[in-house]
Amino acid sequence: MKTTSSRLFAALLLALGACGQVGERESVAREFIEAYYVRADLPAARKVATGLALQKIDREIELRKEAGDTQPSPEAAGERSVTFQVLEERSRTEGRSAFLFDLLIGAEPISFKRRTLITIGRIRGSGEREGWIVVNFSEIDVAPNSP
Repeated sequence: MKTTSSRLFAALLLALGACGQVGERESVAREFIEAYYVRADLPAARKVATGLALQKIDREIELRKEAGDTQPSPEAAGERSVTFQVLEERSRTEGRSAFLFDLLIGAEPISFKRRTLITIGRIRGSGEREGWIVVNFSEIDVAPNSP
């Protein structure tokens, strides 16, 4: 009886651990969406990015510097609203997942829909960048009347 209870307990811990990983992946993807789209805070988005995602953010930072706008003011970010939801999650190769987000971005009198595919990767090893991180993101504009 004790062996069966131990096995059930171990199986429960394993299942909960797997659920925690899924939650952690989605949490990182949502943190990126919040920083990049909702707050337009590129330094914060940069903290959860690497690879192609980091290159895209750095390119946008450079474009803003060239335009004389290093960071939008909190008031400017507050003039628009961004709502989002996860449409789908897919596991890719070992240690990678992709999340498809549906975003509605609005600033009176205009609003538009966008879909963003965020790829999350697992970084193993020691150091402060260990764990899940955004490795790439792609944006797709959606027609105004699309579901």
